[in-house]
Amino acid sequence: MKKTSGRKLNLFNGINEIRKNASSYAKLDINGNSKSKWNILILRLLPILFSVFLVFVLRKNFSFEPKLVATLLSLFTGLLFGLLLKISDKAILLSEIKTDNVQDEADVMREANYLKLFFYFLSYSILVSICLIIIIIIQSFFSKIMSLNLNGFIFSDEYSLTTIFTFIKVSIIYFFRFLLIYLIYNFLYFILLSMVYLYKYIQFNFSKI
Repeated sequence: MKKTSGRKLNLFNGINEIRKNASSYAKLDINGNSKSKWNILILRLLPILFSVFLVFVLRKNFSFEPKLVATLLSLFTGLLFGLLLKISDKAILLSEIKTDNVQDEADVMREANYLKLFFYFLSYSILVSICLIIIIIIQSFFSKIMSLNLNGFIFSDEYSLTTIFTFIKVSIIYFFRFLLIYLIYNFLYFILLSMVYLYKYIQFNFSKI
């Protein structure tokens, strides 16, 4: 295989780039202007508060159907991959359009912005979906531990190997539950965000007819 010039692909750098692009573009509207502070609050603070709240409320009974959730996520991921390929084809066609008309050029730029938003949001949704599937697979190996009733655990003044081990175990379970809810929130948020921009994109195309 021949070597190609350009930036080397690194898995972790690629994942971080997907996350950064999705987060950055979620703060902007279609014209590249910053959204209100409330939108940034919803994106940054609300998922953390919502996850902490649910972890606290469901500390007694935290259960779900992992097989069903994993199946749905797999189906969604397949559909999103298909959409990404269509976006790539559309972007290639858009790059071939040449015009000297100012209005046509503005329309092409606006359409390109929509495609960028789809690309970044759907890519991040796929990434989150894969992370959720991995977490659910891990959970299936420790289903009894992860569904443990945490309502009866309280802080103790006594220090021993047992209490330290129990503290670590409970902390891991709390973190696992928080991470699961946090990722589900992000997945749904960016899917809904993509759907809203898809609606606006189709509406934009209809306006040209």
